[in-house]
Amino acid sequence: KSNADDAPGGPDGIFKMLFVTAAAGKAAAVDIDQHRQLIPFFGVFRGENVQEKAVLAVAVNLALTEFVIIENLAGIFVGYDENLTAMTIRAIRIYSISLLFSGLGIFGSAFFTALSNGFVSALISFLRLLFFQVLMIMILPLIWGIDGVWSAVVFAELMSVVFTAWMLVKYRKAYRYF
Repeated sequence: KSNADDAPGGPDGIFKMLFVTAAAGKAAAVDIDQHRQLIPFFGVFRGENVQEKAVLAVAVNLALTEFVIIENLAGIFVGYDENLTAMTIRAIRIYSISLLFSGLGIFGSAFFTALSNGFVSALISFLRLLFFQVLMIMILPLIWGIDGVWSAVVFAELMSVVFTAWMLVKYRKAYRYF
């Protein structure tokens, strides 16, 4: 086996990236939707607004769920290849950390849309979904190899959190929200 087979763009590179991204994205979308539907249900029974707590709970649950179920999920889809299964498990475990931070960028974009500030909303989305990810995908694999590819989304989300927090602080007086 040559070293080219282990490179991020090796013979199975595109398939590996597509599989990991699709698995993580589908799991997150299903889990977020299920939890979003439960938020009002719990709020009614507690008599309080639990949305802030629920966002954190959903993020932690998503990360833990992917951490726990990925071995079985990877076995179903790529169990025919031991190396691909191990790589998939490691990739999803690294990627799932990003789920802890993605909510703030999503919230920030939606928040500024609600305030009719489309420019800041679009800027947060663009930076979060494209610029920061492309930047990190170009830098981190040079440092960490294939793990840098999976870590790129984590660092991009962290950068998005910092930028969104900056925008929230910057515009707080203009919109008087805190």
